[in-house]
Amino acid sequence: VERTRRFPQYVELLKQRRKLTTQIEMLQERFPLERPLMSGPNGTLFLKDGVVAVKREFAGRTRYHWIGTFSFKDFMDGVDEKKEEEVTKKLMP
Repeated sequence: VERTRRFPQYVELLKQRRKLTTQIEMLQERFPLERPLMSGPNGTLFLKDGVVAVKREFAGRTRYHWIGTFSFKDFMDGVDEKKEEEVTKKLMP
């Protein structure tokens, strides 16, 4: 008797599992994890290149619009920034 009461829950959980598995597969296709990463400040990791998106709410739904791409070449630490400021001051009267 207990099994028959739990059966509808089991079926619902299986449906949710299939849906989530499909979503994970779609995300892995769009955003593969093999993208090159680079180390940033304070132990953070960044993608070297990627897509810039804007999140918009429209008619009660959330939509993402791809508006461009980005590419990081290097991060400057505090020492590099000071050197750059010195060079800029020398170049600008």
